[in-house]
Amino acid sequence: GGWTVSGIWHWNSGIFLTPTSTSQGGLSNTRPNIVPGADPNLPRNQRTRQMWFNTAAFVVPPLLDPVTDLPTFGNAPRNTIIGPGIDNTDFTVRKFFKLGHESQRLSVEANLFNAFNHPNWGTPDTNISDSTVGSITAISKPMREAQFAARFDF
Repeated sequence: GGWTVSGIWHWNSGIFLTPTSTSQGGLSNTRPNIVPGADPNLPRNQRTRQMWFNTAAFVVPPLLDPVTDLPTFGNAPRNTIIGPGIDNTDFTVRKFFKLGHESQRLSVEANLFNAFNHPNWGTPDTNISDSTVGSITAISKPMREAQFAARFDF
């Protein structure tokens, strides 16, 4: 007796990301052009940390429009890239011990954060002008962590 077990499971399919390209005609973080017919999202079985989305689906727009001689803006829509999701499980086990009087008790607990040690990747580089475009270089949540605690109530 006196045992409690609890857990939290957090699952998210992934956030939507917008591709960018660096300075074009003095403008920063403009959108690139999308290649007609190209799908920017790779099938799930082809996504890796080095290539999360189809980088060939985007090209840097020309600096100036040949007709108007004005700076150009890309035609890639917002939120066209699906980022990595989150799969995280936290788990707690707690044991209560009654001590002497009814109002006194001791609880000892162990918490596991990201209990199954699932890697939750950060967002990929969406700037198509970078050499690291499409790659993921960080994790969004830490790997498994353990915490132990004791509490005396009186």
